[in-house]
Amino acid sequence: MDEAHTGLGLIFLLLAFAVCGGIVIWLIVSEGIRHTRTSGSNSGSSASSH
Repeated sequence: MDEAHTGLGLIFLLLAFAVCGGIVIWLIVSEGIRHTRTSGSNSGSSASSH
């Protein structure tokens, strides 16, 4: 039973880290898109991987 509980704890920790990381990455990407759109698409040619 202890091994199962530690496994669940690790899974929940990984999920929490993934969710937090995804939110942070999404915020950074959205901020970057906003800045490139407001400053002009001529100076932001490196962010055109989509």
